[in-house]
Amino acid sequence: MKLSSTLEGAVRRRANAVTASCLTLMVIAVHAGAADDSSGRRETGSLPDGGIVFSGAKRPATSASVRTLHSELGYTAAGPAVDDRQVRLVDAARAGDAKAVAQILEAGALPNARLPDGRLAITAAVESGDFETVRALVERGADVNLKDGAGNTPLATAALRGQTRMVRYLLKEGAEPNVKADNGATPLLNAALLGRAETTRALLEAGAQPAVRNRDGWPALVLAARGGHVGTVRALLEGGADPNILGKDGLSPLYWAMYKRSRPTAELLVKAGADVGALSMEVLD
Repeated sequence: MKLSSTLEGAVRRRANAVTASCLTLMVIAVHAGAADDSSGRRETGSLPDGGIVFSGAKRPATSASVRTLHSELGYTAAGPAVDDRQVRLVDAARAGDAKAVAQILEAGALPNARLPDGRLAITAAVESGDFETVRALVERGADVNLKDGAGNTPLATAALRGQTRMVRYLLKEGAEPNVKADNGATPLLNAALLGRAETTRALLEAGAQPAVRNRDGWPALVLAARGGHVGTVRALLEGGADPNILGKDGLSPLYWAMYKRSRPTAELLVKAGADVGALSMEVLD
């Protein structure tokens, strides 16, 4: 029995709304930089100061769930159903299977196609940590500056994960070091937040701006000092970061070094010219 046009339209609108809700939950704010922690949780977003928010799921979505949505509804909130080759390409990239990636691309998959949930093959490859898979995509036309659904480039993902070799490769292939994600974070801010010292150094050498702030006003040096990341603080200072730069709250890197009782960090900052006189007596006490 055929549904009336009015009822059919209502059903389709409802299905489309449910699909959109599902896909929204799949998208992560720092998609390229997500990593599993020791408890098996997965990073799925960021706090205003760059802190990580976790969910219980290890993956934002599975290819099976995406294919089910495509086959049952015949379309997605973003448009018509996706070519299955694109889903398989992202899956292979995510698994770090360079050989499969090459084969799927040869079969007609597009290296820069985006899935409805915002995922890209090159971002998935960076997340896998497999260098050869990333290179297989780049050599076949993947754009190293393409943003995923959260506005993260492959470089931002690699920086958050501290994949220095990957970072250097992407930079050599033309990755832009100062592109901001939707949350205002650059690759350098990602690296500073999690204390990726060598990655920070590589980005600064490639022209990353040390004074850049995320959308909420936090600069790299303050993030590194707040996290107690001595090596990253050193790399930033050597790369030209202002030792007296203030965070969103008006507090300096030296304040955070003292608050965290990190003598090595404090000594680095003072040697670089940090203003000791600007510290509050409460911290000095």
